[in-house]
Amino acid sequence: MIAADATIMNIALPTVQQELGLTGSQRQWVITIFALGYGGLLLLGGRLSDLIGRKRCLLIGLSGFAVASILGGMAVDPAMILTSRALQGVSGALFTPSVLALIGTTFTTPDERGKAFGIYGTVMGSSSGVGLLLGGLLTDYAGWRWSLFVSVPIAAAAAFGVVVTVRDAPRHHGGTRVDVTGAILATAGLMALVFGFSQAESDGWNAGSTLTGLAAGLILLALFVWSQKRTAHALLPLRVVLHRRRGGAYLAVLCMAAGNFAGFFFLTFYSKGPSPHRGCRGLMCALTRS
Repeated sequence: MIAADATIMNIALPTVQQELGLTGSQRQWVITIFALGYGGLLLLGGRLSDLIGRKRCLLIGLSGFAVASILGGMAVDPAMILTSRALQGVSGALFTPSVLALIGTTFTTPDERGKAFGIYGTVMGSSSGVGLLLGGLLTDYAGWRWSLFVSVPIAAAAAFGVVVTVRDAPRHHGGTRVDVTGAILATAGLMALVFGFSQAESDGWNAGSTLTGLAAGLILLALFVWSQKRTAHALLPLRVVLHRRRGGAYLAVLCMAAGNFAGFFFLTFYSKGPSPHRGCRGLMCALTRS
């Protein structure tokens, strides 16, 4: 659901923009606000899973994702669709760390654990492409709202499977603390930075809104780094990103993701075929032309 929903709305965006009256700057937030809610709160979700229990955290996240998907599928204006996408991202950030932790505790032998993580990685890695194709097919033949509704039965099936099969590990209350300050600074800083870049497209690089957004983002992220140095329960211990190999790998993944998701977004609007219908076929036309 997470990987597919990160891309499933790309193909539906032209239709969503026309039907809900999204502006040029608002349309990119349908994709971006999901990623920000997910990435900005992912570390916090990991801490919460230790605090309230991984199985419980997983079920709460799945339920929240399903409710957010229903809200988005029923959207009647820009605020409603953007709110639903943000809630999807937040819910995903709540249950993804629980999934990974539960795989590690459920499969105890090296062979079983390796196989389980291999299956997880295969599904997660391929789902972004599946999301693009599924979003196009649903938009073409069922309507863009089903690009969101489709997550509801998946979440219900997953929740049923979790209730029936998953045993939660005992919680450790002693050393678990939630770095709320760090989570707020990281998420607010990323959102301000993205807002500044989005304003540059419409207002120019010298506009006050652009400069304010970029400056606020850099200041908030700098405060986040400063807070991680001073707290004993950091969301992101700086030694992780300062490690040469890990830091280089993270930077490579960042560049790859930025290029991929930007490409997906612009290819969707690049197709200018004779038919106003843009879905899976529109993306194929764009890929052929490019």
